Amino acid sequence: MNQMIVALTGRQSRDFYRHFLKTFLIFVCLITLLLAGIFHWQQVIILSDIRNDEAVSVDLAVASIAKDLDTNHSDLMFLADLLELRMPAADTAGLSAADRDDLAQMYLKFALRKGVYDQVRFLDAAGNEVVRVNYENGRPRIVSTAELQNKAGRYYFDDAIRLDRNQLYISPFDLNIENDQLELPYKPMLRFATPTFDAAGKKTGVVVLNYLGDYLLRHFVQAAQTQYGEPELVNSDGYWLHAAATGAAWGFMFDERKDDTYAAKYPDAWEKMKQGHQGQFQNAEGLFTYREIAPFGDRLITSNGSMESTGKSQQIFFSQDYRWFVISHLSNEVLDGALLDLHKRVLMVWGIMAVLGLVISYFYVQNVRLRREYNAQLHDLAARDTLTGLPNRNAFNAELSKALSEVKKGQQLAVLFLDLDGFKLVNDVYGHGIGDLLLIETARRLKSCLRSEDMAARIGGDEFIVLLRDITGDAAVQEVQQRIMAAIEAPVPCGNAVCRVGTSIGAALYPRDAETEDALITIADNEMYRVKKERKKAAGKA
Repeated sequence: MNQMIVALTGRQSRDFYRHFLKTFLIFVCLITLLLAGIFHWQQVIILSDIRNDEAVSVDLAVASIAKDLDTNHSDLMFLADLLELRMPAADTAGLSAADRDDLAQMYLKFALRKGVYDQVRFLDAAGNEVVRVNYENGRPRIVSTAELQNKAGRYYFDDAIRLDRNQLYISPFDLNIENDQLELPYKPMLRFATPTFDAAGKKTGVVVLNYLGDYLLRHFVQAAQTQYGEPELVNSDGYWLHAAATGAAWGFMFDERKDDTYAAKYPDAWEKMKQGHQGQFQNAEGLFTYREIAPFGDRLITSNGSMESTGKSQQIFFSQDYRWFVISHLSNEVLDGALLDLHKRVLMVWGIMAVLGLVISYFYVQNVRLRREYNAQLHDLAARDTLTGLPNRNAFNAELSKALSEVKKGQQLAVLFLDLDGFKLVNDVYGHGIGDLLLIETARRLKSCLRSEDMAARIGGDEFIVLLRDITGDAAVQEVQQRIMAAIEAPVPCGNAVCRVGTSIGAALYPRDAETEDALITIADNEMYRVKKERKKAAGKA
């Protein structure tokens, strides 16, 4: 492309380059504005889709929790009803070994089929374990009588034995403690319990299900994980029950991590979430989508539990007062990353269109230049005599009109009308080809006698006309006439022959003789015929 531009010369090259650069810059500005609009529109769509996905993600997470907990509720009531049918008497000590074995076998099959309960237990009214099935990582077994323990004093037993028929107790969601130590590896646990009754309505004990909370958390993540992150589960005190960051959960179980809370990490966001039950907002820390839930509905009773093996709950309350927050958080860096692919695609399209614009701009400007040159050539052909290259009658009339409109006070113009003498004889003797060569040479000689501001034109046949600008008077006009006559009447080599012609010249001076273009040309024409007649008359006398 550069070679094409360099091929142009001088001013043409500079004009071409300037127009090309201007056109290209306009094209680039237009595509930049267009792509900026498209980018903004796509960005709004992508961010809107992300916001919608995050809202749906939170809703799915909430639904997953509700589904799992409803199943636990149903399982617990099933076991309680089953126990009352199998053991209608209040005196559990009177159970036969066969009845205990039957009950244990039913609990074993239940644990095996469900696969989500770490322990399935029945405790009598005194807190003694009557039957216990341990899941033991998928190999459930019935715990021997020697291994059974008394759980009187444990908060979940004490809190559950107080309840009435069809009331359920659920423990806080925490890590399992065995022998006053956190069980390793950490085992998230929820304990569901409900009292059992005999036919007379007397309490016979408590059925307890130790639900493996990892299943709830796993379903929670599977149901709601998005392309950009996963939801988090936070209790009402701001502690993570499930965190996207490894090791951030269960801070309340460790003395050294009491300050490891959502409020400490995202104080502004936490304060805003505590003020509403659900919503979505974006701040300097990113996009937050949240929903506050009462996971246990309004049918259960819970407590704040105890970290001690025989500790008592400090507070008993209805489950609708026990709250979790399902939160999905995307940092601004993640949001920017989600737009990165859009940035790349827009930049790629911009680059392609810029290169395309470069090519289009070149050919557009080249086409404009060629069209202008062609139009200029057409205009020039329309204004010039095709044989001699001199301006034609129309061009001369336009130039004379322009000169008259620009003439200043005190300035004079002159119009000379020329006719060749003896030209017909040259055509007759030597032919029109030689006659044409003679006209071409005459035009050249005529131009050589004039100044740059003057103008000579061929108006047809062997007639020529001259415009003299800013002429001083008759003497100056006569001087030009003598110069023209001398030049034209000099011998002209025409092939093997030498031609010789004369010229008759008539003049009209502005403003002395006339003030309009038609009048000046008419006077000069008449004067030329007068001179020609006199020259013929003089030649005849000679």
